[in-house]
Amino acid sequence: MDYFCNNCDAIYAVLISGILGAIGQALRIGIGLFQLNLSKHPLVKATDESHPSFKLGGIFVGFAVGMLLTLATNSVFQAYTLPRIITLIATGYVITYGIEIGATYLAKKQKTRRLHSHHKPANQRLSSAPLRQRQFAS
Repeated sequence: MDYFCNNCDAIYAVLISGILGAIGQALRIGIGLFQLNLSKHPLVKATDESHPSFKLGGIFVGFAVGMLLTLATNSVFQAYTLPRIITLIATGYVITYGIEIGATYLAKKQKTRRLHSHHKPANQRLSSAPLRQRQFAS
C-alpha cells in the first residue's frame, strides 16, 4: 500500500505544481488587463486587444510549465516551501510571457512579409496572362 501512496503523492505534487504555474499565468493576465484599463484609448475596444482563447491557452501553458519544471528538477517529493511556491508561480509567469513575446514577434514578421510580397513596384508592366494565372504565379 505504501507504493501506491507514493505514486498518489507524486501525481498530487505534479498537479499542484501545474496549478501554481497556471496561477503565475493568471497573475500575468490580471496585470495585463489592469494595464489595458489604465491606458485604454476611447477608440480601442478591449476585445480588439484580448481574446479569451489566448488567455485560456496561456493558462494551459502555465500549467504545463509548472508540471515540467517539477518533473525536470526531480523535486516531486520535496516539500512545498515558500521559495518553491514563488519559483513555480514566477516560472509560469516568465515562460508564458516569453512565449507570447516570441509569438507576437513571429506574427508581426509574417504580417510584414505578406505585405511586402503583395506590394508590386510602380514600374512593373501588366502581363497578358489572365488574373487567375497571375495570382498563382506570385
